[in-house]
Amino acid sequence: MVLVIKYSLLLVVTICLYKSTVSYASPWLETNDPFIRADLQLLADAGLIEAPINHYPLRWSTFGDDVKDKQAKPVTYISKDHIKYMLMNAKTQRSKNMNKAILGNSVPVNTGFGQSNKNEWGVYASNEQTFEGFSFRINSLYSKEITTSGSENNILWDGSYLALNAGQWLFTVGVIDRWWGPSWQHNLSIGNYGKANPSVSVNYLGDKLPLLGYWSAETVIEFLTGDDKYLSSTRVMIKPLQYIELSATYQTTEKNKTTTALLRDTLNERKFNYGIDGRLSLPQIFNVYHGLFLSYQSINDQTTASANIIGWDGQVAFYDNSMRLVVEKQTIKNDDTSIDLNNSSTYTGPFIMNSVQWGNSSSVALYLQFINDHKMSLIYRNSNQEQTIQLDYRIPLAKGQWHIGFGQTNKELNSIVTKEKNSLGESSNDNKINIWSGYELRF
Repeated sequence: MVLVIKYSLLLVVTICLYKSTVSYASPWLETNDPFIRADLQLLADAGLIEAPINHYPLRWSTFGDDVKDKQAKPVTYISKDHIKYMLMNAKTQRSKNMNKAILGNSVPVNTGFGQSNKNEWGVYASNEQTFEGFSFRINSLYSKEITTSGSENNILWDGSYLALNAGQWLFTVGVIDRWWGPSWQHNLSIGNYGKANPSVSVNYLGDKLPLLGYWSAETVIEFLTGDDKYLSSTRVMIKPLQYIELSATYQTTEKNKTTTALLRDTLNERKFNYGIDGRLSLPQIFNVYHGLFLSYQSINDQTTASANIIGWDGQVAFYDNSMRLVVEKQTIKNDDTSIDLNNSSTYTGPFIMNSVQWGNSSSVALYLQFINDHKMSLIYRNSNQEQTIQLDYRIPLAKGQWHIGFGQTNKELNSIVTKEKNSLGESSNDNKINIWSGYELRF
């Protein structure tokens, strides 16, 4: 936390000494809206976006000029209008303040990119200010969150940030959700699962280069709790061809010095992970824009463990409505049974940021956007010993947005008590119903 304060002071001083001009005062498109991401991916599959986009938060300048200047194809008109509306809001600084309330009956299930709620209940308030060259946001929320000791009622600052936009450079301090990679439900490097960690980051947007095309890079240092001191992640993205995106990620963690000597004997002080991912946009078929994506991630340097994701997604427009279908499969390979990969503390302390703990897993997701601005997502996931189905419906209401969520989780239990019950003929399944509702007002 001391480092966070030092970096914050450094940014403030830099802001005072440096003045830059930017196209959009707001720094980025965030990870909270899978529907706007679906529209952006449609434009990329249609050949309208020249830079890589599978990296969130995604800076407006990555795709802003392409959306404004390039001629849209008939089937992409609706998606392009959605993106232009978001760009205009960012440029004119509309909808910068937010009040929100959520109430549910249980802990929400992780569903992947753009999850609406992470806590059982909460009350949120947000204020964002943008200026020439820098911006900040203060998010304050009182909610019931999941911790290592169970559920607790806490005041949190998730989503707060301070950012300096210096042309091609962007420097950030804050507590920000991230999503690295082309997948939607599963993520092997950094995903917006659980609680975000305090972090400092630097992002650079590169110019177009021969063979590599447009490229960008980002380094993030996240400060953790528990056995790990920090997680350092660096990602480089290129788009060598109009329909191919490639990325590489390198991550390292370091153990706290308070770790016991016995634990030091069994674990290295540092762990190193690396990963690659890519997406190939396929030729259009019957007005369906679609593509294949792959991700690979090593687990750590002590074993030959690894994970990979393979998936397909496509979107079609019909009568001014749109539908995106996503199919994914995650596979885990671990030759060392002494290391439990299905453990949320393996990489990032108590708040894991990837889907490796799900083990072998597959999912199907449907994202629908209707002409009346209603939006619906339906996600089914079948992972190790667990099946989940989740419905999320978003309705515009009184200058705001009303969210309704419903889900069911069927979890197989493997405890000794459960096995004893099985011998008596009793069920070993734990079925949980998750119902929640919330209202978000932006002004």
